[in-house]
Amino acid sequence: MSFLFRSFLAVSVVSSFVTAIPLNRSTSDASSKIFTPVPEYLQQYLDQLHDSEQPVLARNALPQADLPVVDLPYGRYRANRYVKENDVYVFKNIRFAAPPVGPLRFVKPQRPGLNRTVSDGSYGPQCMQSFQVQQIPAIDLAGLLNLGDSFSILLPILNAIAPYIPDLGKTGSVDSLVDTLRPYLAPGGPLSGYHGTIGDLIEALAGVLGAGQAEDCLFLDVYVPGRVIRRENQRPVPVMHWIYGGAYILGSKDGLYDGYGMIEASKGELIFVAGNYRMGAYGFLAGRSAEKEKATNLAFYDQRASLEWTQAFIGKFGGDPGQVTVAGESAGGGSIMHHITAFGGKQDPLFRKAIIQSPAFVPSFDRDGTQEETFKLFERNAGCTGRGFQCLRYANNTIIKLANDATIAAAPAGSFAFGPAADGVWVRQLPNLELYTGNYWKGLESMILSHTSNESSMFVDPNIKTQQELDIWQKKLLPTDPRIQTKLQAHFSLFPTVPKRLADLVLGAAFTCNVRYLTQSFAGKTWNMQYSKGKGTHGSDILSTFYSKQSPLTDLVGAINSDIPPIAKVLQAYFVSFIVKGDPNEGTQQSLLQQLNPFSTKLLPMPRPPNAMASSVDVLDISSSEKYTLDAATSSQQCDFWNDGLGIITNILGYAVPGAARGSSVYVANPSAFYNTPRKPGQTAR
Repeated sequence: MSFLFRSFLAVSVVSSFVTAIPLNRSTSDASSKIFTPVPEYLQQYLDQLHDSEQPVLARNALPQADLPVVDLPYGRYRANRYVKENDVYVFKNIRFAAPPVGPLRFVKPQRPGLNRTVSDGSYGPQCMQSFQVQQIPAIDLAGLLNLGDSFSILLPILNAIAPYIPDLGKTGSVDSLVDTLRPYLAPGGPLSGYHGTIGDLIEALAGVLGAGQAEDCLFLDVYVPGRVIRRENQRPVPVMHWIYGGAYILGSKDGLYDGYGMIEASKGELIFVAGNYRMGAYGFLAGRSAEKEKATNLAFYDQRASLEWTQAFIGKFGGDPGQVTVAGESAGGGSIMHHITAFGGKQDPLFRKAIIQSPAFVPSFDRDGTQEETFKLFERNAGCTGRGFQCLRYANNTIIKLANDATIAAAPAGSFAFGPAADGVWVRQLPNLELYTGNYWKGLESMILSHTSNESSMFVDPNIKTQQELDIWQKKLLPTDPRIQTKLQAHFSLFPTVPKRLADLVLGAAFTCNVRYLTQSFAGKTWNMQYSKGKGTHGSDILSTFYSKQSPLTDLVGAINSDIPPIAKVLQAYFVSFIVKGDPNEGTQQSLLQQLNPFSTKLLPMPRPPNAMASSVDVLDISSSEKYTLDAATSSQQCDFWNDGLGIITNILGYAVPGAARGSSVYVANPSAFYNTPRKPGQTAR
């Protein structure tokens, strides 16, 4: 999920454990783990609930002995549960790579070892995360919940829970929040439409909190329709493979990203897969020191390993490996861009179609400068100054986690220190530059491209009020040069106020222009939409994407905002039609989609821009009603400027890929001077 939405749902636990052992087992290796009180605490809290409050949505509707077992070459996995209400079997925590611990910390994922013991999915930590909420200057809870400016009936609820939100990710304690919500959930209360129990909510929050993060975290979940398990279908079904967001520093497959809603909308015609990947310093170290150790962009190799798993083994669950649609939002969408441009487009990304929602990342390409400085700061925070990976790889994980947190907290507001970074290998140069120069995988059939209508609002720091303050912030975030600064100041003059200039910088450099670049590169192969319900806040479309009565957290939010369920039916209908039929409009005249649509007699077709190079393209706007609108957030004037500017500074710094430098009006003698050779102090590519 987006970083911001997880901040509402209580995202990360400061403490966790490391070693590959069950949560209730002790070990003498105290130096390699951190214990968390969350699992024990939550179980104690669940034990105190009345029978009527105990979890029911996540409870197996079948005895364990009756749950199916899938036999893989390296292990055997029993379904963790069967949810009768929507006829779905859930296989939890299938290991797809070896534990990246000890000598495998900061190493590409390795194949899992052989284990013939039947796993029931009860063990499967989330990856290490960092909950640095102060990095988001203007979190908007109402916007994340799809609420507009008028929500007086819900204001008391939001005011009641707001004080508990900042501490949830730090303490793992949910009792105060749950006790505050309890009267609202009672019969006759404003949230009485919630279909679950207090216990369901606690278990779901435990999933979002992590209930024990660990370095041993490379697991995935598979949601399979009962009819597929029973082989009632005549052929393998399509697969939706989800990559979660979270600013590249937090998130997991658990707590929110289940397959219930999509499987329900498809009437059992697709399988849903979601996997973990390493984040923050664990998955996104960058700079020349990390490059020497081949320790850059490890998260993408984790994601790739889960996609390889899907190709190799989804057939055993009844899925079709030739019909995989990858989907992701925010950091997940940005990750998909990096799979499409991986190795300059020379690597098959292992999916045929893509749903890319709000693709986002902070441009990172200064391999000798900003990236190396961040690595050195992390090294120093970990007490490993000058000792590099020999120290970092074997340091106590408590130290690594605290160093990760401290490095992120030192980043400029609205940024997160770690994320995708040019390394001359997986990320040869920024994805927009690879797209511009034609170096991307061209074998994709099609994609849905989406963004929200107000992506930047929460990332615009209200404390930046003058042009001087904006210039200081911008120079901390992005490397610069007098020649690009002159162009930037001229561009800023198009916007009358500093907040509007900052919003343009955030949108153009990190958010919506990514949609423009993909639309142009895959001209004729994209369907484009915008999500503007409520305030159109970044991350607000996640609720509609994953809403289901069987999903405790989205169902709770559906009780808070009754607009969510009907909009979810519309959005899921488009996505399911695309995944199953290859066209989001395939079923717009069919009775099923007409029944799903609460707004009109038929769904409006999602448009394919007839001219991807037009100054603005038509998109389908999804809100309380559907309409077409010109996409002002991806205008050519804005996006061409940022594309050119990022190309110029890449050339000036000498990091352009040999033979694939983006041309510009600024001449650089050798734009690839430091692509393979580190730059010495004072050297330039001029």
